Amino acid sequence: MIGDLVVLGLVSVAGLFFHMHASLARLPYTWLPWALTWVLVAGSLGLLGGEGPRQWTSLSRVIWAAVLAAPLAGLLRELMQGGDAVLVLFVFIMAATTGLGLLAWRALYIWWVQRNG
Repeated sequence: MIGDLVVLGLVSVAGLFFHMHASLARLPYTWLPWALTWVLVAGSLGLLGGEGPRQWTSLSRVIWAAVLAAPLAGLLRELMQGGDAVLVLFVFIMAATTGLGLLAWRALYIWWVQRNG
């Protein structure tokens, strides 16, 4: 789970710098909603404990978790910022980039665990 949260943080930081927000003061507004919703959704899909995260078959659930967590994370982000409308494009982009980042991390983790026992 710590690796997942680090990946969520890295994707959030990359997004801030991509949009020219050099200050990390806005990081909690993106990272925290994603971290909360990821833990809820990934946990409910069996991605955070037991043997599930160590199996190649769990990678498809990573994508589903990212897709399912995205709308709620977008809503929480808007509420934290005092906004009144969730940007749908933000939700799609964050789901895609986070999903890809988590897929890469999880694949590397599974490979490492299976290689080193």
